Amino acid sequence: MERKIAGILVMAMFTFGFAGCGQKGEDPDKETKKLQSVTLSMWGAKEDQEMLREMADAFVEEYKETAKFDIQVGVCSESDALDNVTADIPAAPDVYAFAGDQIEELVQQGALQEITINTDEIIRANGGSESAAVRAATVEGRLYGCPMAADNGYFMYYNKEYFKDADLETIEQMLDVAEDFHKKVAMDMKNGWYLYAFFGGDAGFSLVKKDDMTNACDFNGESPRGIRGADVLQSILAICAHEGFASMDDEEFREGVKDGTVIAGVDGTWAAADVKEAWGDQYGACKLPAYTCVEKELQMGSFAGYKMVGVNPYSDYVGYAMLLADWVTNQENQEKRFEERSASPTNVEAASSEKVKTDVTMAAVTEQNQYATLDGCESENYWEPMEALGTLCVEGNPEGRDLQQALDETVSEITKPLTKEE
Repeated sequence: MERKIAGILVMAMFTFGFAGCGQKGEDPDKETKKLQSVTLSMWGAKEDQEMLREMADAFVEEYKETAKFDIQVGVCSESDALDNVTADIPAAPDVYAFAGDQIEELVQQGALQEITINTDEIIRANGGSESAAVRAATVEGRLYGCPMAADNGYFMYYNKEYFKDADLETIEQMLDVAEDFHKKVAMDMKNGWYLYAFFGGDAGFSLVKKDDMTNACDFNGESPRGIRGADVLQSILAICAHEGFASMDDEEFREGVKDGTVIAGVDGTWAAADVKEAWGDQYGACKLPAYTCVEKELQMGSFAGYKMVGVNPYSDYVGYAMLLADWVTNQENQEKRFEERSASPTNVEAASSEKVKTDVTMAAVTEQNQYATLDGCESENYWEPMEALGTLCVEGNPEGRDLQQALDETVSEITKPLTKEE
């Protein structure tokens, strides 16, 4: 791994004041021999803690002649970064991972430092300024994150012991297989992240974040492909009522895989290591199936996006924090993240390796991305209404609500103006 370390550190010392100034009368040569003690904190996902510790230790070894580093690693999922960091930005960690759809709000709230060290190399390594990964990490022409992974999406896991290739074409067929074996196919229907799958893809509905950060959404109407939102909702209700289905969040899905009750499920690459360990040679992954809506088979869509690592502008060592963010997302560590966590690399060299190109999980990500919408098209008002809609479906619409009315109310909430607090 090539790094222009000397040039970077010289610039960093002048720009960010890394080196302490010696007291009057001290020998300047003696001062240059002293190593500054630098403490940095870094947040990452729970399942990445051991890997991040190894990356941090390697960083300390790489820069041991530059400073005496103490790097503390803590837990915060990429999806929770926005809420946890902005709750108290000065007290938040120096370096943290976050989901790409959060970048604009993190910048607006002053929680992200522009990446000004090694910027050109980071951009070049991740495909250039026009690549999707770099554009996702850029706000108003400035780089605010180091791209880490291109897999913030989801697909179908399945146990090959139970499913034939033909079974994977529709979710209804998968559910029938699961019921026959007294097992479950899992998906988090209470989460708008996954529930979107039925409105995206072949159904053809639109969700767009406008310039004023509000949503435009047509889930309650008829799509350009002639599909009614109410009919989609009826299909979701039928899936939730199937004996072979269970609505499970990420953690519940993994536990179900481990205890044998779940033989297929919708999740992202972050679950791959646990699923592979549980299923071994029977591990399978593919694009999402189609679902039946008014006698039509509609390919399910998805959200797709990026994960990145950012720097807190309140860091006492913001320059060193930028070096650490760059380090944990470089080619070597993206390859490590792929091997240990099945994360899809954004680094061009890492992504072009034979291991990545021939990997079953990466093939599923690539195939599903044909039907995916870039994460970040939705603003904050999307999540709670969709959770309520999904809950209605999972519970079987116990109050017998009119589905069109339920969708009208959901879309009204999704598209309402943002309040000052939001």
